[in-house]
Amino acid sequence: MPQSPVLSSAVALSVLAAAALPSGARAQAPANKLDPLLRPLLDPAAVARIEATPRGAALGAALRRPLAGVVMLRREPGRAETFVDVFVSLSDRSPAVIEALGGRVTVHAGALFGARVPLSALRALLADARVRYVQAARRARLSNDLAMQDIRASLVRTASGGTFTGATGSGVIVGIFDTGIDWSHADFKHADGSTRILYLWDLTTIGTPPGNVGGQNFSDGNECSAALINAGGCSERDIAAHGSHVAGIAAGNGSAGSANQYAGVAPNADIIAVKGGDVSFSLLDVVTGVEYIFKRADLLGRPAVVNLSLGTLFGPHDGTEAAEQAIDSLSGAGHLVVIAAGNDGSNPTATTGNPPIPPGNTPIFLVHAARTLAAGDTAQLAVTVPGYAPAAGNVNDFMLFTLWYDARDSLTVTVRRPDGTTVSRRRGDAPADTETVQGHVFLDNASNGPAAQNGDGQSEIEMYDADPTHAPAAGTWVITIRVDHLGGSGRFDLWEYATSSTLGDTQISGGGDNAYLVSSPGNAARAITVAAYVNRVNWVAQGGTFQFTVREQVGDLATFSSPGPTRSVRDSLPSRQKPELSAPGKGVFSVYSSASNPAAPAALIATDGRHVLFSGTSMATPMVTGSVALLLERRPDLTPEQVRTILTSTARSDGFTGRSYATGFPGGSPNPSWGYGKLDVQAALAQAPPALTAAAGVNSPSSRVRIGANAALQFVVTASTAEGDRLDTVTVAGASNHTLADFVTALDLYRDSAGTGVIPNGAPLVSLPTPFAGGSTARFVDLGANVAPGGQVTYLLAVRLNDHLRQGDTLGLRVAAVFGTGTPSTRRAVAYIPVPVTSRLGRAELLQGGQIFLISENPVRSGRVIFSYDSTPRSMALYNFAGLRVRDFSALPANRFEWDVRGESPGLPNGMYILVVKTGAELLRQRLMILSPAR
Repeated sequence: MPQSPVLSSAVALSVLAAAALPSGARAQAPANKLDPLLRPLLDPAAVARIEATPRGAALGAALRRPLAGVVMLRREPGRAETFVDVFVSLSDRSPAVIEALGGRVTVHAGALFGARVPLSALRALLADARVRYVQAARRARLSNDLAMQDIRASLVRTASGGTFTGATGSGVIVGIFDTGIDWSHADFKHADGSTRILYLWDLTTIGTPPGNVGGQNFSDGNECSAALINAGGCSERDIAAHGSHVAGIAAGNGSAGSANQYAGVAPNADIIAVKGGDVSFSLLDVVTGVEYIFKRADLLGRPAVVNLSLGTLFGPHDGTEAAEQAIDSLSGAGHLVVIAAGNDGSNPTATTGNPPIPPGNTPIFLVHAARTLAAGDTAQLAVTVPGYAPAAGNVNDFMLFTLWYDARDSLTVTVRRPDGTTVSRRRGDAPADTETVQGHVFLDNASNGPAAQNGDGQSEIEMYDADPTHAPAAGTWVITIRVDHLGGSGRFDLWEYATSSTLGDTQISGGGDNAYLVSSPGNAARAITVAAYVNRVNWVAQGGTFQFTVREQVGDLATFSSPGPTRSVRDSLPSRQKPELSAPGKGVFSVYSSASNPAAPAALIATDGRHVLFSGTSMATPMVTGSVALLLERRPDLTPEQVRTILTSTARSDGFTGRSYATGFPGGSPNPSWGYGKLDVQAALAQAPPALTAAAGVNSPSSRVRIGANAALQFVVTASTAEGDRLDTVTVAGASNHTLADFVTALDLYRDSAGTGVIPNGAPLVSLPTPFAGGSTARFVDLGANVAPGGQVTYLLAVRLNDHLRQGDTLGLRVAAVFGTGTPSTRRAVAYIPVPVTSRLGRAELLQGGQIFLISENPVRSGRVIFSYDSTPRSMALYNFAGLRVRDFSALPANRFEWDVRGESPGLPNGMYILVVKTGAELLRQRLMILSPAR
């Protein structure tokens, strides 16, 4: 994945894809409630240009500022006016003020409302006293075979015949907001071919939107239900292939590969996916997608964890961005969000590669700088622009910087072009907008007072080609920060958060550092944020054997992984540890979308043709997402804080994790590069013991099944020592060599108090007639069995079979899931099944003791007769009483043969016959009377 903060024309690809602020954080009331990035939209001339632009794709260019990759403008279907994606903070919790102005609310998170607002309504919105601030919804960019072993996920589950048991994520919803998902891929299907995707919401098209879900109206896009997906009628396609890859890591079952080689972390979890775009996303859509997934999960009574392998470098990196605050508000018990740290790091971990590694492993691409200055001090930051070929037209060669500082200080910001011309602004000055042959400079240094979101100073610096002949000059640009008055900490942080593709090689060449680079919304206080380390450097693909050009040691931090921590907000919001932990993210195989366009190179496609190798913190993040699903499988009510404690306290340390590559930060644990160490799924699950455990009983029957009632499977359910449970549901799956519904007439569940494995006298607890009529899973519900803390209950499953059972038929039963309710916690409990709980029944036996051959009816009245046997006869023939052979039966199948008497040509007359059967050394003669009805 690319490391440089490059935005191509109107988009930035970043699939990398706070709790409420203390009151002191907003001690200085902002003079203006509008995000500086939205202020150009108050200019009537700019709005007129935008509204006169016929093509939606060109709306950003009409701004005449390089903000198309940051601010999301869009046209609503059927409406000519232009809307902007925003977050609005209100003093009350009603969206009325937004809706009255023609805005449409898409998400509600506490006091924050995500909305699409007409440009014409912005001034009126700001004038309303209930509005605290309005912030642009930023655009975000896109930021397992060996991997499963590395994080020890393979140690907590077993796979047999494509069926997973153990810690698998059963009963949990994994939510994916990304570029979509290949719903046709086998890794997202059950063994019977039905989809594991409950819902797929595509925001990039129009169709049938979700509508009201849990009280929130989701009125955009097109939603595909599982039924529509199973019918092949879903129009969504993942052409970017990123979302499918991410989903496969978190929850794929590896069905498309050999021996489930590329199965994800939670292969039995269900999936809800939201497609937000092909190359970039509005953070308004991202937060709306998170709320939608949680609402759907709530209606199903299920816990959910949402994966966000995406982010943007814009913002103060302190958790106060509106999207981060909204994610914090939506998170809670059974509602978790896992986010990529980002791919903007410059970690000196490469041991070989191109460009050559500098002496001392010095970082080579820096996009952040920070200083703490005394009164009168200055800091000079050099920005190197290599020679390049400017793009045709204007506002498409640019580099964008954002500066944040303690608003109690007064700073002067100066930009010097390579030719020595300068632009300077003191805090509170009107913005500068200056043009020379070496490029246009826009400089706004807190012109409207402290930022509304955190009360800090915010400066925006933009160098670009307002005139198509005045592209930013190659050479060294210098940004100077001087402290005119020290009233606070003297600290400032500056980020180069975006460049055009033409200026993608620009960096802070003097005074930069490798710290404070976790992307937004990854700084959210309640989110789990993930760094990436190296999973492999060599691999075999369809095109041959390959290796990375830039190679680290396997197990070391990826060069691109973004370090933390978060930036502090004056004295009121301290810096926090980010990322929390790391997971494999470089060299990860996962699902390859069949709709990928363009196709991936053969050097990256696995030999099975169904999986592909990608790299990035985008790939590390779903490792943790899947792991959270395993924790929620055991404890559906876990909070973000509890999950963070479990994951960080069990993170694995080794010879790499103690080293910090973040500038100015010592090693040890935690540190801003690795967090608390490497993900260890096995150790994490040990900290969340299951409320229930199901295991096979010692006296499970092993006899061969017969027509009638058969004791089939003994199993034991045990409650944890922490609390008791009330069992309510047991689901049973079945398998056979022919259709189960044809011969299984009932399943009976008994309490096996004696533990003998023998069907007890009396009626069963529950009897299910025709249990497999609608599919392959049967459900015993409303059991109402109370299990004391540390106690257990033993059950016996019996199966009743009709006379359609055939000699040698196979029948297997498996306890697929056990559910209960904790007492006294009332939390939902899903039993942990460490190894498959399956029957040990032998093949069907219709022959009685000593029998070697059986005729289903004699006389034959139905016109159909079945011959059953264990050993296939060498020959079988039918003779009349005159001794004439009237029928030869050849090429006999194993175990049984079915003869349709009425199908004989010429027909056999009714009467007595002799059947002669040769089986091995024996010769069997038996009378057979045919009284078949007329044909």
